[in-house]
Amino acid sequence: KCPIDMDAMTTNGTPKLDINGKSPFLAPRRRKQDRSSGAGTSSSSGADDVESKSSLTGAIFNLINAVIGAGILGIPYALKDCSLTGGIFMIFFCVVLTIRSLCLLVETAKHVDVPTYERLSQVAFGRPGFIFVALSMFIMAYGAMVSYLMIVKDTLPLLIGLPDMPRFV
Repeated sequence: KCPIDMDAMTTNGTPKLDINGKSPFLAPRRRKQDRSSGAGTSSSSGADDVESKSSLTGAIFNLINAVIGAGILGIPYALKDCSLTGGIFMIFFCVVLTIRSLCLLVETAKHVDVPTYERLSQVAFGRPGFIFVALSMFIMAYGAMVSYLMIVKDTLPLLIGLPDMPRFV
């Protein structure tokens, strides 16, 4: 059983909203204090300003965009190499491993009360763990960027009607 706190969810799987209509998962963060003057940044009413951040809907669409983009790039190649039945088995195997690892991450983060993946790696493995995870996340993002640029390079000549683009690489 997955240790995710389902009491914070509604019956359709969306987060329950508080009295003000805000999700408990998107609590506003306070701004850091100005170190030069020692004073914090606050509004004229005396309430702390909140940092602007993505909405839940925006975050969901960004995640869906990334997952679909990676799937469009990787799944056909994997199915070609594994055959259809082997590829389907591998997809379901990866789904099971992904769900299990996400449940373990959520349970561990709740146990040590840390808000980010990088911080969780630092608590679990110290500074080397933090550096490894931060570097891994950078490499993954860089690889996705290169993949998308390669797709644009291959499809742009067809879209604008050029028969042959000069090769720079």
